[in-house]
Amino acid sequence: MEKTCHQHRDCLRKRAEEETVTEVPEPPPMLLPPAELPRTQIIERTHHRYEDVHRLLEKH
Repeated sequence: MEKTCHQHRDCLRKRAEEETVTEVPEPPPMLLPPAELPRTQIIERTHHRYEDVHRLLEKH
């Protein structure tokens, strides 16, 4: 086996170089659902203020 590998070392080296150059396609990104924040009183109040501000901006 050693003799055969020695005789074909150029072919084996070329093949090894080809395999290292070959680009592996990147896996598609995992799409995760958006993180849900707990609906606390502060978050609700902030959300309502945000809506109020945008409603006022639309009027002007």
